[in-house]
Amino acid sequence: MKKILLFVFAAVILFTSCGKIEGETDEELDTSVTINGTAYPTIKIGNLTWTAVNYNGTGGMNYNNEVANDPKVGKLYLLTEAGAVTLPNGWRLPTKDDYAALLAAAGTVTTDTYGYQKITSIANMKLRATTSWTGKPGTNELGFNAYAAGKGYLYTNPTDLVFSAKGAVVSFWTSTAGADLKTGVGSIKTQWAVSIHNAPSYDYAELSPSISSEAYRYSIRFVKDN
Repeated sequence: MKKILLFVFAAVILFTSCGKIEGETDEELDTSVTINGTAYPTIKIGNLTWTAVNYNGTGGMNYNNEVANDPKVGKLYLLTEAGAVTLPNGWRLPTKDDYAALLAAAGTVTTDTYGYQKITSIANMKLRATTSWTGKPGTNELGFNAYAAGKGYLYTNPTDLVFSAKGAVVSFWTSTAGADLKTGVGSIKTQWAVSIHNAPSYDYAELSPSISSEAYRYSIRFVKDN
């Protein structure tokens, strides 16, 4: 009888150590998502699951058009390239509202008369990675791992491509279009984007419209509902 009880006890221990915790789903055990053959770590923040490093897949350009890069920092993408990435079921390029929820998870959000949303200082640190920033490192309290990838943009033509602010800023595209920006010669389309800054005079994260033409290259992340 003792041998039978010992066998049952051992079987229970083996099952509970190798199987799922009661009530835990396969989705809750996921800590990465495979996008175009590469596994990206993920993190749950509120009601959303985010990729926890910058995308580094096909298309895009490395900062300063260098041959190699840090895979966590990733590449810089045009808006059209960001929207063309093939994603697993349920995953998407984040909307404006997705990033608004991310800022709110980090701390108090202020909204100005134009609808731009902003968090400052300590809240901003919760989003920033503990490495890659040339100024004060982030605490990465939320696990989002915002790496300071910099950005790329054109002045007037393709030969004027400029890269700047690596170590001090990272900007992410959203899938949400902004209002057209009126100019003296017509209008320019905009797209909502979030920029996370850390420099002596700039320590904040802001969600606001950015020019969406083929002039700007930003980082990209992906998200899904929990």
